[in-house]
Amino acid sequence: MARRLVTFGLHVHVGVDSGDKAVMICDRIMRHLPTLLALSVSSPFWEGRRTGLHSHRSKVMEGLPTAGLPTQMRNWSEYVWLVNHMIDTGFINTIREIWWDVRPHHQFGTVEVRICDMPANLHDTLAIASFIQCLVKALSDEIDQGTVEIGYVLLNTPNPQDIFVARLDPAPVFEHNNYVIGQAIPVTYVPARNTILLSYALGLAEVMGANAIVIAATAVDYSGYVDCRPEFYRAFQEVARLGTKRGVEGDVIEIRTPLIAMSKAEIVRKGEDLGVPWALTWSCYKGGERACGVCDSCQLRLKGFREAGARDPLPYARLPKAAKPG
Repeated sequence: MARRLVTFGLHVHVGVDSGDKAVMICDRIMRHLPTLLALSVSSPFWEGRRTGLHSHRSKVMEGLPTAGLPTQMRNWSEYVWLVNHMIDTGFINTIREIWWDVRPHHQFGTVEVRICDMPANLHDTLAIASFIQCLVKALSDEIDQGTVEIGYVLLNTPNPQDIFVARLDPAPVFEHNNYVIGQAIPVTYVPARNTILLSYALGLAEVMGANAIVIAATAVDYSGYVDCRPEFYRAFQEVARLGTKRGVEGDVIEIRTPLIAMSKAEIVRKGEDLGVPWALTWSCYKGGERACGVCDSCQLRLKGFREAGARDPLPYARLPKAAKPG
């Protein structure tokens, strides 16, 4: 292990007002750590051999028992208790043996971001350090303004499309161009997709004490998917009522579909009002660096933007004639 630890990482310290704030920022910045690693990756080799990874260093660090993401904590007192507990139980000898991807630094009074590889030049190093400083400042301002951080759970689940689609139709789904959108179930249909996703959400909602599940399905100018219809969600509401402990005890988890009766154009207009960063959204079923512009999802998205009088910033491999500018 010691020999493998000959690595070079960029650790960025940003000073903050208090220990409590440092712990809260560490919690809030965790969702940004994958982006910071992606911006800095520079360790594809180990002992002169190509590893197949962009960041071999990050995999090496995973071998350390106190590396990786920190435990979720709410304030400085919880952090101190955790450190003392690890020392008392012999898990670590000193606080210096905590090598989380981000941690509050007890001596410097900083948030220390440790996820990054060492960039290859000074320009990139300064850019990433500046970005982290701005990110910490933005999160600090959110805390000062009383913005509530809504917790989230990341589930690593099998992709239903990988399991089911090939068994339905062995031909590539994008070779089927002889159907009209909305008049038949499309070839990109994934069996039980929303049933599976809602089932995961229902289980989490019951455990977490959530009152409702919100899903952004729409039944207006939609593709013909059977699990986008209002009657499907009414039926799943009955599942929540009859199939959970909370449901049979009268505390039913609500299934909400706020977009169900909105057209794509109405959704785009609402997004424009709310300042949605459309360039960060994706609709295409094919995947890739550019949206295909051919699948029913791309066509409906483009139709919605066109009817709303808005510009879709996504790059497309090809555009239908009606969607081309001018």
